[in-house]
Amino acid sequence: MKLIFLQLEQLLKGKNNLMKSKDKNKKNTQNKTAKILVPAALFAAVAILLIMSPVFNIIHVEVYGNSYYSEERIKEAAAIQTNLNGFKNIGPGFENIISLRYNSIENSLLKKLSYIDEVVVKYILPDTVSINIIERVPVFLIKYMELYLVIDNNGYVADTIENPAVFPLPVLKGMDVDSFKLGHAIETNDMELFSYAVEFVKITRKDDEATNFKLLENIEHFDTSSSNNVHIMVDSRIIVKLDMYEDIEYSVKMIKHLFVNQIDENEKGVLDFSSGREPIFSSSTTR
Repeated sequence: MKLIFLQLEQLLKGKNNLMKSKDKNKKNTQNKTAKILVPAALFAAVAILLIMSPVFNIIHVEVYGNSYYSEERIKEAAAIQTNLNGFKNIGPGFENIISLRYNSIENSLLKKLSYIDEVVVKYILPDTVSINIIERVPVFLIKYMELYLVIDNNGYVADTIENPAVFPLPVLKGMDVDSFKLGHAIETNDMELFSYAVEFVKITRKDDEATNFKLLENIEHFDTSSSNNVHIMVDSRIIVKLDMYEDIEYSVKMIKHLFVNQIDENEKGVLDFSSGREPIFSSSTTR
């Protein structure tokens, strides 16, 4: 009988200890919850105060990286209101909130101003918004009805112009363009030839940076009407027939070498790369 009482006593003690343990765990959970909720509430309160505070009103809007569009036009397209709290236009999205970016304004600028390739709009504490722009790099023009399409180095339509003299760029002939949309990739009847022409200009521009003779400045037009070949008119006197399956860098360097060292400055003719790796020059100048 004594043994039974001892067992009951131990059982009651165990139950009491269990209840005390549960109460202790409950208090710990409540303390942890309080530790999370209190700072969160304080953060929310501070955030609300920041949004409402005139200390963080926008006073300055600064534009960087622009050359094609004026600063005034970019500001007008961005439509950023001064004397408005800088936190109000941040977002949407967690990453944009953390980095203080105005993503909706970025998207708006890309839609309105097609010559912009990339843009970052950020709020700089306490009173400034910066607009950092990377503009498209034009490589040539394509005639479309009464307009000229300005094509960038990624094959996108950067802008349209009426007078080609505004842009001293070669004209790409032989491309049929059904339609186009500003700020979007162009669609042509032969994307392979088009891509070759774009790549040729990119490589030529890079090579020109390291040499005195600037080939790109002397190219008047590309002609892609011949299948598998691209013809370029250089300096209004030399037609260069390029094989689109030949290495472009080699072709560029060889053209420049021949112009500087072997072809007279007043000589006219045809420089043919399409019949083999070694180009053949046929002069049409009467000596």
